[in-house]
Amino acid sequence: MKADTWDGESDLKGWGLTLKIDGWRFHYDPARGRLYTATGHVYAAPADWVKQLPPIPLDGELCVGGGRGQGSGALQKVASIVGTGLDGPPATGLQAKRWDSVEALIFDLRASDAGPWEDRRRILEHALREPPPRVRLLPETICTGEDHLHALALAVTESGGEGLMARRPGSPYKIARVPWLLKVKPWKDAEARVVGHTPGERACAGMMGALVCRLGADGQGVVFEIGTGFTHALRRSPPPVGALVRFRYEQLSTSGTPLKPSFIALRDEKE
Repeated sequence: MKADTWDGESDLKGWGLTLKIDGWRFHYDPARGRLYTATGHVYAAPADWVKQLPPIPLDGELCVGGGRGQGSGALQKVASIVGTGLDGPPATGLQAKRWDSVEALIFDLRASDAGPWEDRRRILEHALREPPPRVRLLPETICTGEDHLHALALAVTESGGEGLMARRPGSPYKIARVPWLLKVKPWKDAEARVVGHTPGERACAGMMGALVCRLGADGQGVVFEIGTGFTHALRRSPPPVGALVRFRYEQLSTSGTPLKPSFIALRDEKE
């Protein structure tokens, strides 16, 4: 199952949140006793390493360093271990010893007939109630709202993580890219000066389509547009030219333009 990317607007209240891991994706087939890559190649995981896994189909990530703070060095390390000997026999000797530092972080049960996410989670919790040293089920937190989501995503990245994964309640497992599994990366807040408006189209016809802004409270930054995050009332009566607005964005492009900007509020400059 492959994740889509959160659009920054959809309400994720009630969704299950887990840490996003930057490692090598795997699934485990207990009938064959082998681990597979996302593209179907066979990992050369040592037989003793594989024996620690519970006898159920698993979906997870292979990593080193606990799954958090996967810098380039850590990612290269796990790649050098698990990417060696693909489609060959299980590793032995010194190569098998290298797998001692590899962890299996589990985030789903790879079974389309196992019911909704809550049922799959219970099966995993039962199977991993006493997990072996190198196997762990990722903890889950239920999203209570937008502020909680952003605070958690920011805390994760500030502590070295990459972001979050969100699962919709009641969602099934499907081997495809699905809209009920989303990657949530931290968003940053910034300010900008309104320098113009674009007209709305289709459902927003006759109203504002987007704010044309200059980045920064001084209005000296790059020009960009904010087209999402508005109520219909705001689109009918948008912030005027010269107003200072707060917005959220995912990251800056190489030219310094905010990517995926979303309106938060009109800034009271008396604050």
